[in-house]
Amino acid sequence: MRFAKCGDFASKRQFLLDHVERVVHVKDKVSLHGSVPVKSGHGEDAETNKLAFCIESEITKAERYLERMRMRDVALYQKSIAMLRDENAGELRKAA
Repeated sequence: MRFAKCGDFASKRQFLLDHVERVVHVKDKVSLHGSVPVKSGHGEDAETNKLAFCIESEITKAERYLERMRMRDVALYQKSIAMLRDENAGELRKAA
């Protein structure tokens, strides 16, 4: 429930720092290991224990393809920005 309430990057990051202990990646399988505090009892008799969790998933071929395409687009964008920067610098030198 707390993670669902995290609306921005900083709060999600803090949640993960608080509760995730390790991430295991082997070939196409990923597992997230951690724990969350659980209170039992009420008032001063309340006791806090940790409840361990493990979330497992698999990276599909489609997800790998989409990530490669995203990285290609990022590289093309960065290259075009560098070219524009170089062109602008050249024009400024000519004007001076």
